[in-house]
Amino acid sequence: MRGVSPTRRYSSLPSHPIHVTEKLNMTFAPDATIGGTPSMAGDRPGPVGDSAAPAPTPCTACALRKACLVGRLPQSIHELGPLIREGRFRQGETLSREGDFSAHVRVVKAGMVLLCRRSSQGVSRPVAVARPSAVFGICSYLTQPNQVSVLAATSGRYCEIETARVLGLAKDDKAFRQQVGHCLVNAVSTLAQWAEAIGNRNVVTQVANVLRLLAASQGGTSVTLPSLTALGEMLGTTRESVARALTSLEACGCLLKSSLRRYDIHLPSLTSWLAGHPLSDSSLGLQTAPVAPRARCNN
Repeated sequence: MRGVSPTRRYSSLPSHPIHVTEKLNMTFAPDATIGGTPSMAGDRPGPVGDSAAPAPTPCTACALRKACLVGRLPQSIHELGPLIREGRFRQGETLSREGDFSAHVRVVKAGMVLLCRRSSQGVSRPVAVARPSAVFGICSYLTQPNQVSVLAATSGRYCEIETARVLGLAKDDKAFRQQVGHCLVNAVSTLAQWAEAIGNRNVVTQVANVLRLLAASQGGTSVTLPSLTALGEMLGTTRESVARALTSLEACGCLLKSSLRRYDIHLPSLTSWLAGHPLSDSSLGLQTAPVAPRARCNN
C-alpha cells in the first residue's frame, strides 16, 4: 500500500471555511494496518484520451456494483477503475480509528464489520454492525475526523479510493457528489436503526431486533452473528445472557442454529413475536443490568 502523509489531528482543523482547492491539499492519518496487501486495479495513469482502450476495472463483475459508492455510476467506471484498490482484512483487525482522518474511503465488499464508539470513560464498544457495501472513512470527505472505529467481526474484502480523489471527483461530477451524499445518509440510517433496535431493556427483544437487522443487511434468512462477547458488549449485558436469549427464540420457533455462529431465521415467526408480548427477562434468568464492557477497538 502506498505511504501517506503524517497524521492531521482534529485539533488542527482551521477555523475558517475550507474550500475545495484547500481540501485537495489536505494530509491524512495513515489508515489502520489491515492484513494482506491491497492489489492495484491498475497503475495510476494520467488522463486517458478518447482513443485509449478502457482499462479493466474491479467494478465490472462485482456483485455489489449497484449498491456501492462507485458502481451506481456506470459513466465513471472506466475513469475510476484505475484508482480503485482491492484488499483483504482479517477478523479482529481495526480498519479505521475514531478521531483519525482517513487517507482512503473504503467500501466493504465481503464480510462483517463492527462500528465502535468511545464512551466518556474512554472505553470503545460496538454500537452497530455494518453490511457489505457499507462505506467508512467518508467523514474525511467533509474534512471531519472519523466518528466511529471500524473493527472486523469476520474476515473479508474491501475496495478503496483515495479521499483526495473523492474530493476532486465530487467537485467536477454532480452525480458522484449526490452518490457520496447517499452514502452519508445510509451511514446515519445504519446508526439510527441499531440505536432503536438495542434501546429496549429486554435482552430477548434486543437479540430479536439484532437478528431482524442482520437478516435485512445480509440479504437472506441465513445470518452470521458477531461473537457473543461482541453482542453482549453492544447490548450492555453478558455473552451468557445473549446465548440464553438465542436459545429462547429458538424454542419459540423464530430461528434454528445451523453452525457455531450461523442461524436460519424464520422471519414470519420472528416478526410475529416482536409484534406480540416479549418474554420476561426475569422468567428466563437473563441479566439486564449493564456490565462494564471490554474494549473492542484499538484507539
